[in-house]
Amino acid sequence: MKCEQCGTIYPSIYYFQEDGRLTPLICTICFDALPNEEKLALQRQAQQVAEAKAEKSRPLNSFVTSSLKWGLLSLLGAWLVLIMFVNFSQSMIAQKTAHHLAPLLPVFLGQSFILQDERLIDRYLEPGEGEIRISSIPGEGSRLEGNITFRMGPDGQLRPVIWAHGVKHTWIGRNEVQDHIFEGDPGWPLVFRVDKDKGYVYLRGRGTVTTPDGRVIRLPR
Repeated sequence: MKCEQCGTIYPSIYYFQEDGRLTPLICTICFDALPNEEKLALQRQAQQVAEAKAEKSRPLNSFVTSSLKWGLLSLLGAWLVLIMFVNFSQSMIAQKTAHHLAPLLPVFLGQSFILQDERLIDRYLEPGEGEIRISSIPGEGSRLEGNITFRMGPDGQLRPVIWAHGVKHTWIGRNEVQDHIFEGDPGWPLVFRVDKDKGYVYLRGRGTVTTPDGRVIRLPR
């Protein structure tokens, strides 16, 4: 899709969504720079378009909703049966079975992922905002794009607001920083947020993270 504001062409609709809300025809970088009045106007426009589409597809939506309800009930029933089975049997066979099934549970229940590494948090800068895209360029390394600002650090030197609290990072391709390797799917890249209280928090996206000790974490988990 192409942003009508800056003219940049993006590979997917992901770059036109802000906190789950569609920003029609304008990428999230340009959307963040708009005044609040224009943001609200664009969001109302997106809402009207969505309502019009929903009105046309209401019978289909009703069918899909019913199917989802039955699917969720079936999943809940299977999950309850699994819990009862694990609690009922204390034999070695039951324990091994539960051990093999355990990696599948986070797929349904969801599981957060946070990197605890002080090198990924700049505690000396005031909280920042915005989103920075880090892309892998063959033969060149990594390229940073987005609203990169500079602030005065405690040492009196200007420092880029990249790892300050609140800043989001979108990882596209294979990039290495502070002994971590982030490899995000170009169609659905990894997104993390710097949080001075929690750590480096995974928000969404698909890909892998390799930690300094060699562990490879596949996301979403």
